[in-house]
Amino acid sequence: MVLFLLFACAGDPVDAPAERGPCNPVEDGHCLLPFPSEFFLAEDATSPTGFRVDFATESLPVNIDLTEMEPTHWNVLDGFPRLGTLATLLPGATVTGAAGHQNIDRSLEADSPTLLIHAESGTRIPHWIEREARAAGTGRDLLLIRPVAPYAPGARYIVGIRGLVDGAGTPVDAPAGFATLRDGAPTDDPDLERQRAHHDDVIFPALETAGATRSELQHAWSFVTASEAATSTRAQLIRDDVLARTADAPIHSWTSIEAHDCSEEGVTIGRTLVAELTIPLYMEEDKPGSLLNRDAEGMPFAAGETQVDLTIRVPCSLLEEPHPAPLLQYGHGLLGHQSEVKDGYLGELANDNGWVLFATTWTGMSTLDAPHISLMMVNAPGDFSMVPERSIQGFAEAFVAAQWMTGPAVDDPELQVEGQALIDPETLHFYGNSQGAVLGGAYVALSPLVQRVVLGVGGTPFSLLLSRAEPFKAFFNILSAMYEDPADITLFTLLAQMPWDEGETAGYVEMMDKPVLLQGAIGDSSVSTLGLHVMARSFGAALTEEPSREIWGVPSLATPFTGNGLQEFDYGTLEPIESLPPETNSNHNGPRTSVSGQEQIAHFLETGQIIHTCDGACDPD
Repeated sequence: MVLFLLFACAGDPVDAPAERGPCNPVEDGHCLLPFPSEFFLAEDATSPTGFRVDFATESLPVNIDLTEMEPTHWNVLDGFPRLGTLATLLPGATVTGAAGHQNIDRSLEADSPTLLIHAESGTRIPHWIEREARAAGTGRDLLLIRPVAPYAPGARYIVGIRGLVDGAGTPVDAPAGFATLRDGAPTDDPDLERQRAHHDDVIFPALETAGATRSELQHAWSFVTASEAATSTRAQLIRDDVLARTADAPIHSWTSIEAHDCSEEGVTIGRTLVAELTIPLYMEEDKPGSLLNRDAEGMPFAAGETQVDLTIRVPCSLLEEPHPAPLLQYGHGLLGHQSEVKDGYLGELANDNGWVLFATTWTGMSTLDAPHISLMMVNAPGDFSMVPERSIQGFAEAFVAAQWMTGPAVDDPELQVEGQALIDPETLHFYGNSQGAVLGGAYVALSPLVQRVVLGVGGTPFSLLLSRAEPFKAFFNILSAMYEDPADITLFTLLAQMPWDEGETAGYVEMMDKPVLLQGAIGDSSVSTLGLHVMARSFGAALTEEPSREIWGVPSLATPFTGNGLQEFDYGTLEPIESLPPETNSNHNGPRTSVSGQEQIAHFLETGQIIHTCDGACDPD
């Protein structure tokens, strides 16, 4: 009720025009700036937040072929991402004196140049700021404000900027439109005038209370975060529906059964099986590039079926001493395939600990999807939702695979030895690496079957990870070829996060109710450990008592402890200050293949305890 009243008192003036234009005139650097902003929200009494995103086609970037981004899949949302990056241009402004990711506590100091405030409580939100390094020297490098932990769902936040200077130390000017509102100057622009009362009654008073006087502000705006329902409802509906439909076992057939000679040196897996599962299809078409079926209320429904493969790996140790063994579901890496479950280190883990491995392919972000994602970015950027929506279909397939492995598979002769079942249906854990951790956090938060979780070299949100990821350079090259304005490229990634919340960890952090072990490589050039830190703070994880370094907002605990933990491995590479990947290889594969990393994983999955397995800090020495 308090939040509803806050929204109500902050509405448009009664004499405001009924319709607004497609661009926010408060900042003339770009139609969308500052981003995100309440300017692009319309009141909607039927939504949980009381708002609905309201982009016009003209609001969004247009590529060199004049291809527009249709806002259809954005305008169903009731707010902005709960881990979303904020952006403004402020030409010439440096980040001198402001918080960076190496001194986050600066953002909470009384004289911090940037303020991020929860409107209702006045609480200051920790963050850091940086320029978009890929656009350096163009004059179109946006100033980015990165939250270090999730905002509350369905809440209003206020942003204030003051005291930023250019390279010569001179304070930068406020955008002309904002200066009009700040200084109480008259205007004949109806879209500026319609924002005056909100700034006067809500934004400026909140910042004054926080210690920023109105006259010193170089910029200020507000935004509202999306509700939990906006990002999780469809995935939860599909989860419940698909598990109910397949409760009596999906139709399956064995497409491959391969026996391996465990007497050969180095052989750890004795049996590899591939099953074909028949699973309800929630997509308009059974192919990459499609979107979810939608009913009249916009909710998904099943229509038809699809066949997906499931790879199962039985270790030699289990065949030699047959008994019911724990299941470990695996999530593969960036735009990959379930065949990653055949990697040697996983075979060693399974053999040493007596686990049965299984994996499906991440539909939506797999090898098969990669070329279609590239084509979408060129020809139909308004269809970006195909990525998270097909990922939800991928979650459905993983749910069914887990249900089948903990049900009918137990009695399948191919997963027995002389009548002895090799599966313990009561013990199912999940292990995902890289993309398998970014998506895996969402999958396990939704899963009713997974019990313990290991997420290796992951992070969240994608909008933070992309510019710092070496593997994403190819996609940035596509965007650079299609958009002349570097600011459009940055805004494309921030806009993408809005629907992407539905298909990755960022949209489900509040739902995580299982113990999680996070492992990462400091300075990772594939998935930035800065995103791993965001994930750790979001889950309330703690470091072990001999950490490789201190991390802001992540405490250290004496081991053993239960709950959520983070272990970093130091390979001698730090995260760059700029939003770029490290120049050197940071051993993305190191934690998963190290002896100490594997020992920590095994102990955690066996006992639920997080222990320190390194001699001192975890590093190659």
